Order: sequence, then structure tokens, then C-alpha cells
Amino acid sequence: MINYNIIREILRTQVKPALGCTEPAAVALAVARAKEILGMDVESLHITVNKNILKNGLSVGIPGTKDVGLDFAAALSLCIGKSEYGLEVFKDVTDQSVLDAKEILEKNIIKTQLDKSLN
Repeated sequence: MINYNIIREILRTQVKPALGCTEPAAVALAVARAKEILGMDVESLHITVNKNILKNGLSVGIPGTKDVGLDFAAALSLCIGKSEYGLEVFKDVTDQSVLDAKEILEKNIIKTQLDKSLN
């Protein structure tokens, strides 16, 4: 017999709202939190991900933009990311924040790499 109370509890505690694909949102959330902890402008950002995050986030669109990918998600998070938004980290996207994120990408301060030891 299925215990619906357990299923409801799992859904209530484990499922969170997200904007767009969760892989770039997760990267953006981590970037937002790191920037908050750092408390200053980021001069260099090195992101290490597993193969699934890289594969799923490499060419997926970022909500509110016409852009794609983990690097763009990270750059956008440097501009507008707030960790309190969780996986809805892109909800404050504006035309200006997209332009600002593109300027960050042009500086080549973001490096995303695969960590083959992560599964």
C-alpha cells in the first residue's frame, strides 16, 4: 500500500521552485552565495562541475535572456544573483543585467572545468 503522507512530505521538503534548467541555476546559486560571502567584487571565478552538470548546462537557455550556458549563468549571477532566491536566482534579470553579464564574460574571468573525479 502506498503511503501518500510520506510522498507528500518528501515533495514538501525536497522539491523547490526553479526558473529554467536546474544545472545553470545551481551554478548561479553557488556563485551568488560565494559573492555574498566574499563581500566584494569578484576578480576571478573558477567553477568545477561534474559531467552531468557540464553536459546539461552547457548549452541550455538562461531564463529572461537569449543566452545559454554555465559561464553566462555565473556572470549573470555576479550581476544580480541573490542566494535567498534559491533556484529562482534569475528572477531579477533585466536587459541591463544581461549587458553587464556579457561585459563580465568579455573579461574572461570565469573558467568552468570538468572534474572527472566527480560522479
